Amino acid sequence: MLLIGALVASCSADSLPSVDVVRGYMVPNEQELTLEVGACMAELVVIVEESPDEITVLIQEVEGTDMDCTGAEVVELAEPLGDRRVIDRHDDLEIEVLLEE
Repeated sequence: MLLIGALVASCSADSLPSVDVVRGYMVPNEQELTLEVGACMAELVVIVEESPDEITVLIQEVEGTDMDCTGAEVVELAEPLGDRRVIDRHDDLEIEVLLEE
């Protein structure tokens, strides 16, 4: 499991509210996945689990704002995306990943 972000010592990851992932962007054959999320100007924790068939992503808000906006989080995968699906654990839906050239 890959953990990106900062956890606040007084908060456990289970008690933090999750944030919706709108879509992803990736350059083919690269390992950097950019996730567009339904939060901005917030302190976020990104939890990524990779398997041969799929990548699951959970983004949680440690400290947020009341602003209605989107932001981006960049995740470094262990392997290129390939044919794997990307699943948002916020709602268990597949995340659309757009390929950039």
